[in-house]
Formats: sequence, structure tokens, C-alpha cells
Amino acid sequence: MQVPDWVFQQSPAELKQAFMTAKKRREMDSMLMTRAYREKLAGGKTQKGAYIYAVIRVRLPEGLLLQVSTATVHNCSV
Repeated sequence: MQVPDWVFQQSPAELKQAFMTAKKRREMDSMLMTRAYREKLAGGKTQKGAYIYAVIRVRLPEGLLLQVSTATVHNCSV
């Protein structure tokens, strides 16, 4: 099955989100921080149970978008 090229093109909203993420990362990298403060910031994102749910989105051909919200306690496998 061949998938058309437009499936892999990013929407303006996705491009804006990627730009904002990169901008935030550059700002954080340019800031002088102690190792303890960096570990504190990073630790909040990786703690188990920090996220309540996960959203999985799959863009299908012909503009269809499949979205699933699931609790983080469930395992997903491909």
C-alpha cells in the first residue's frame, strides 16, 4: 500500500508547535543553572505517575485523524 506524500506533510499548527518547542529549548540551554536545578527540572518530567493520561493521534489518508485517550497505566504496543 502506498501512502500519498501529503500524509507526511506537517500542518501549520504542527510547525508552530515544533518552533515553540525549539525556542523554549534554546532559552533553557542558554540559561546558566546549577546541576541540582537542572536535575530538579528534568526530574519532574520523568517521574512515574507524573502524567494522568496519554493522547495518541494517528493521521490517516484522506484527512482522517484517529485520536485515543488512555490512562498512563495501560501499556501500548505496536
